[in-house]
Amino acid sequence: TDRNICNMIVKDDEIILKNGRKAVVRSLGRRDINEMIEFDSKIIHESDYIIFDDYSSVDEKRKEHEYYSLVLNYVMAKLSLLLGVFIEDKLVAQGYFGPVNDTEHRSSIEIVVLKEYQNNGIATYLLNHLIKIAKSKGVEQMEANVVTLNEFGIRLCRRAGFKDIAIIPHALKLEDNKYYDSYYFIKDLL
Repeated sequence: TDRNICNMIVKDDEIILKNGRKAVVRSLGRRDINEMIEFDSKIIHESDYIIFDDYSSVDEKRKEHEYYSLVLNYVMAKLSLLLGVFIEDKLVAQGYFGPVNDTEHRSSIEIVVLKEYQNNGIATYLLNHLIKIAKSKGVEQMEANVVTLNEFGIRLCRRAGFKDIAIIPHALKLEDNKYYDSYYFIKDLL
């Protein structure tokens, strides 16, 4: 396969969580738009520092169009992948990696898990799985930005071998003009 054309639709993977429940990890696509909309509407209310577009006031046709465009961008972009974790057909987590500034050797990574499904190994699995796939596609360096208040995300990155490079002051500004600093992490994949 050409490493420059990701168009990654990875094989479904079944995992057993710490609580013994089964989950399916798979590429997100057009069929998942309604689940993605529901997921995002939950996650934006569960955290002060996770930003997703709030489409709650947008009509259904426009909302579906926005998500369809988002999914298409992931599928068509170079070296990017969007995965979802499903428990009983419910989207409970998302993981993503994609190029930094259109580079082929650097990728950023993001993982988001609904609060009620945290601490079951989902984030750890997604992080390791995405890193493995990115490395197989020739990515040499993985980057992550984690809000300094997100203790779980910080521990997750450090356990996976990410190094703290810097703290970015006021890295995140919310609509209410509240600022958050973030850690900038790097992991070499060579």
